[in-house]
Amino acid sequence: MTFGEKLFKLRKEKGFSQETLAEQIGTTRQAVSKWENNQGFPETEKLLQISDIFEISLDFLLKDEKSSDERKAGLVRIPFLCVFGIRSRTFRILLLCRSHGRL
Repeated sequence: MTFGEKLFKLRKEKGFSQETLAEQIGTTRQAVSKWENNQGFPETEKLLQISDIFEISLDFLLKDEKSSDERKAGLVRIPFLCVFGIRSRTFRILLLCRSHGRL
């Protein structure tokens, strides 16, 4: 399950609309829609807020769950996450990529 799929499921379980979630984390409904459709990814601060709202770990939220086909083939999905932003003269880099490989 991808981040977007998890976010959609968690939001529906809480009975939140995209607009409600967006208001709670200080973003737009369109941003939430993009995240749920895996067309974008939230900033670190927003990820932390999402984690708090739904009372889940960042680990659960960010890690893709392997499909049964990938498990059978011995394939592993490795997500990498970094965040880019300027805050108090500190630079953070966001790089979201997925690698597939055989162990």
